[in-house]
Amino acid sequence: MRQCFPTVTEARHKLYFCISRAVAILVLSFLLGMGYNSASDYPLPLWGWRGEDPAKGVATASNDMFLAADDDEEISGNGITYVQPEQARKWYDSEKAVFLDAREEEEFKKGHVPRAQRLDPKQFRNGKPNLLDYLPIDQFYIIYCESSRECGAAEIVAEQMQIYGYKEVQVLREGWEVWKRNGWPEETEGSKPLSEGEKR
Repeated sequence: MRQCFPTVTEARHKLYFCISRAVAILVLSFLLGMGYNSASDYPLPLWGWRGEDPAKGVATASNDMFLAADDDEEISGNGITYVQPEQARKWYDSEKAVFLDAREEEEFKKGHVPRAQRLDPKQFRNGKPNLLDYLPIDQFYIIYCESSRECGAAEIVAEQMQIYGYKEVQVLREGWEVWKRNGWPEETEGSKPLSEGEKR
């Protein structure tokens, strides 16, 4: 007479087989994900998460520097806050903001906002860039690239910095293009900053 139901031993073997295959699939998926993340131009940080730490003075939305969106600021659908050029210039003059240049090194050398630090998306390939160790997490940052309408590098750097816990990060609307067009102060690699009067 044919047996309709598997024996306990057969059922146990099938269960072990299914579990082992599920574990193998999970391990393979994990390894593939890790490989893709490490090969990505903009990998997600897997350790060294800085997050919000009150002891480090993480800024919050109530901070005077990080205002709600108004005529000078706008928030995009991806959570990136943009600052208008005139407001960025005011913060530059008052030295209340640190400017970060997200362009390639050659572009940075040709001209950039005085005192700006260069931090482009490629520096996040292997996790947290060394520069972030020297950038206070409670500082206010304005990030720019050639033009926010075209390059997108400033948005990527802003997103990556937010992942590492930086809250007061904004992107300069129209980027270096509008800064240079307005004739505002700039400097080149190895030179002193040029004021508006000197440039004219």
